[in-house]
Amino acid sequence: KSSNVCKSQPEQPLNSQNVKSIILGENDEVISGMVSKDNQLGYSFEAKSGQTLQYKTDDEICVWIFSPDQSFSFCSVARR
Repeated sequence: KSSNVCKSQPEQPLNSQNVKSIILGENDEVISGMVSKDNQLGYSFEAKSGQTLQYKTDDEICVWIFSPDQSFSFCSVARR
């Protein structure tokens, strides 16, 4: 996102058809997809307290991470 600022919540709700379930393991996982303002993509995965999620993207995009009950959320401009 060119302004380097993400809103605390996405502007549009994520369509459940655009959510892919993934399994995180010990090895690096390479997943690719196309996103835009009108085409969002989500991933669902299980995690435990204390685990670290690292991600990398070639473009500046907003990334939101939510807990299953929506009690925790995190957002950032990703380009790592």
